[in-house]
Amino acid sequence: MSSLRTIPLAALYTEDETAWLDRMSELARYRSLAEFDFDNLSEYLSDMARRDRVSVRWLGVQPGGFSLLKTMKT
Repeated sequence: MSSLRTIPLAALYTEDETAWLDRMSELARYRSLAEFDFDNLSEYLSDMARRDRVSVRWLGVQPGGFSLLKTMKT
């Protein structure tokens, strides 16, 4: 089995997302931007934002902080 460090980041993103996140975190920590996988980072962040918006809608959170959860507790 090859070391995860030898797998190109773009390939690692599809093979092992958690390992990709670990590598990206390490690159960010050491400011190694030349090695960053910006294409997949952009996709990953967009997916996270979309997932968060869906979760917020599902929980009933409204603009301004009104939440169905708050009204259910009272």
